[in-house]
Amino acid sequence: MNVQERDQLLKFLASLRQTPVKSKDPLADSIIREALAQNPDALYALVQRGVALQLALDAAHAQIKEQQSKP
Repeated sequence: MNVQERDQLLKFLASLRQTPVKSKDPLADSIIREALAQNPDALYALVQRGVALQLALDAAHAQIKEQQSKP
């Protein structure tokens, strides 16, 4: 992991820590916990996927902003 990847990971995790959960669906919560319990690496994979999706979303937003600024 390079410095940029570390910073992206820390930013993503900070965002997760700061996001309040207003309500939890008990069934969904149970299914998620069960799936995570079945694979010790599932949480790692989930965070990696979340980081990748966030980076893709950020890139798309930047591209849209750039296109909108062109006449």
